Amino acid sequence: MKKTTIALVVIICIAMIAISAVVLINLFIDSQASQLTARLNTADLPTSLLDANADIIFSPLGCRRYSIGDEWIRLFVYSDSASAQADASRLGPSGSPYIGVWGFTAISWAKDPHFYIEDNIIIFYGGSNSTLLSGFENLFGPQFAGYSSHSN
Repeated sequence: MKKTTIALVVIICIAMIAISAVVLINLFIDSQASQLTARLNTADLPTSLLDANADIIFSPLGCRRYSIGDEWIRLFVYSDSASAQADASRLGPSGSPYIGVWGFTAISWAKDPHFYIEDNIIIFYGGSNSTLLSGFENLFGPQFAGYSSHSN
């Protein structure tokens, strides 16, 4: 009986630690995403959170999707800038192919992909809205990968 009680206490403690870790990671992701979206809001690019979801291409801590008017962006939040840079380096100049664990993966985009990086966050926008593209470039610098009207 005593061993069963000890085992149950250990299991409960492990579960509490795991739940706490998930909560802390989500708080970090939300905090980082909120800081970046505050900059977008200040630059007259008002954002609204659409959802938090997993990503099958990159390997961030978390992903958040925001609307900006009729368009949307996806923020991939990493624990640090080195992790974000490592994932960013896996994209080809056009945004495809992606060099994953199993080698090259061809990616088809429904709209023109544009990737920007800001410290520990990769910003993805699929579209051609010139106001958004100009705003992103002003805030984050030139895209590091994605569609370019000058590419072949």
